[in-house]
Amino acid sequence: MAARPNRIDVMTPLRVLAVVVLALVVGCGDDGPPIDPPDGPGIVEPPWWTPEPGEAKNWDIQLRMPFDISAQRAMYDLDLFAVVPAPTMVMYPDGSMLTFPAGAQATAIADLHAKGTIVVCRVGAGAIRLDDPDAMKFPGFEATPPNDPDLPAAGSVIGWDTLDPNEANANERYLDISSADVPPLIRRRFELAKLIGCDAIDADKTLMISPLKPGFTLDSTDARKYHLALAAIAHESTLELAMGLRNGLDLGTDDDIVAAYDFQITEGLAASGVCCDELRTFVNAKKAAFVVDYMDEISVDSACMQYDQAGIQDGLVKDRALSSAFRGDCP
Repeated sequence: MAARPNRIDVMTPLRVLAVVVLALVVGCGDDGPPIDPPDGPGIVEPPWWTPEPGEAKNWDIQLRMPFDISAQRAMYDLDLFAVVPAPTMVMYPDGSMLTFPAGAQATAIADLHAKGTIVVCRVGAGAIRLDDPDAMKFPGFEATPPNDPDLPAAGSVIGWDTLDPNEANANERYLDISSADVPPLIRRRFELAKLIGCDAIDADKTLMISPLKPGFTLDSTDARKYHLALAAIAHESTLELAMGLRNGLDLGTDDDIVAAYDFQITEGLAASGVCCDELRTFVNAKKAAFVVDYMDEISVDSACMQYDQAGIQDGLVKDRALSSAFRGDCP
């Protein structure tokens, strides 16, 4: 018998709040000043994961096969669609339902949570793969949409090939992040992440600065607006997911962005020779800055030396595919 899909209905009505009015019997005379909480006003911590530098130093990222999550880690960053545990239904704004199939790592979230490990789910938020389960939901979807140098079709949010050397799928396409159609569709990916148990979001492919060519005319204002919108969605009371800024170094000095995001994940800084002043705003705000460099570009010793000089506590060196094949960390 096929597994019965889970279901999330994003059109549920607002909960009705029951208001209980208590009749207070007030005696004569002055009741005295209001009583403060025992510990004073204090700061209310958010209900989602907010890692500080070094808190999850023992972490790993595995987005491509082969997978091996048997090692005890503080956090794993895994691909959202790979960790769907069973066929799972999501409702879209038009009332239609879409079933996301079980992934190649169907037991990963349950297995990791049983060991107390945080699961960060990599979500394509600035690009989609044309064979993603929800690809047909994006306006302009077709088997072979226009690619560089041909402009996207009118009304399409699907742009040019990302040409990402780390991406196994040659049909990964940028999204028009300035379109009002995109955030609601990415929201459904976040809702899927929440439903299956992800603790945090690694929003990938949201950086589209030169020399990257998304196929749309986008600027820093579009990027800033979109990044703030994504963080707001992740932190909504119905989701309460931690939110990571992926490779957004051009936005990393924006106070509003740093305040809105809970951590940062950046690739290739040590190998570029500019590590790691761009991350100081997060570190100074006591937010983790996870850095990944690649073994084909820099040695573990060289990368760790730069991390140490820059005060980065959460750096790794990985294989180019971001699999379980190689992981080098720092003392």
